[in-house]
Amino acid sequence: MAMLQDNYPWEKVPADIDLAETHGKAKMIYVSKAKDSKEEVGREVCHCCNLPVDGELIGYCDELSNLFHLGSAYALYFRFLKYCMGLLICVLVVHGIFSMASNVAENDCPQNIEDVTQFCVDGSINNLTLANKRDNEETLRVHLILCIVTVLIIVLFFHYIRYRVRKTDIEADDQTITPSDFTVMLKGVPPETDNASIREFIE
Repeated sequence: MAMLQDNYPWEKVPADIDLAETHGKAKMIYVSKAKDSKEEVGREVCHCCNLPVDGELIGYCDELSNLFHLGSAYALYFRFLKYCMGLLICVLVVHGIFSMASNVAENDCPQNIEDVTQFCVDGSINNLTLANKRDNEETLRVHLILCIVTVLIIVLFFHYIRYRVRKTDIEADDQTITPSDFTVMLKGVPPETDNASIREFIE
């Protein structure tokens, strides 16, 4: 990596567009094509960050484990997006469809009074609001019940998300090898302690 960076034209003016395009490819989210360390040798890499540029793009519906080599943050980000869409669909099915349909079906503005527009605004925005069915107690009762059910579902769903996030983080850590897996950090070591004593303490 040092050799690549030593030959990189850091101060070139104007900048090298080809190198910029190569760096853009290297920074994309990808599935590594190399299956072992032998395949890593001879791969085309970016000269400034040393990342491979021939990775395979990841589809939105692919397994999130394909992102584990980039760390757990990428997998958790895309999992969170999927959970957000799922939560929106759940709220729409449980509460949203009934609310919009019942709001449109009712009519708060009386139709048998002249000059009704002077005290009642009849429009598409008003027809989609809760005020359009304020005189229908039965519909409002069902509306409130569905609100409570939706809140309970959201609370339970957040607990499920928390469980899945922790599980994904553990799975990503188990399937990837990083320097932190072989690193020990000691705190509060006396200044007079030598390396031999520290090694003996760890062993």
